Amino acid sequence: MVGFILLSIPAPSLQQFLFLLFIIIPVVYNIYGAELAFGIPGILMCVAALIFWLGRKKYIWVSLSGIKKENFISITGYAILQIFSNRNGLGVWEAVGKKISAASIDGG
Repeated sequence: MVGFILLSIPAPSLQQFLFLLFIIIPVVYNIYGAELAFGIPGILMCVAALIFWLGRKKYIWVSLSGIKKENFISITGYAILQIFSNRNGLGVWEAVGKKISAASIDGG
């Protein structure tokens, strides 16, 4: 898992920094104890939160559009209901197509 995290980060300098932390924190734990060893990630998280907070006005807020009514779960559920109902000679997907658009059924 640690190797995957290190390989998935694109910036080499950040990879080197994380690698150093994985080596330094156990050493600090053995020499100075848990208080300082757990303090290092805590301080770094505070720095990250500060950087995130300083950049808050640069982000654009996009309001949520809500759940799409014709999603995978609702289409599949309606199709299952149509399997066990009277469809008047129609196939399952033809019956579903009367209520739900073809683009939604195809995944568009």
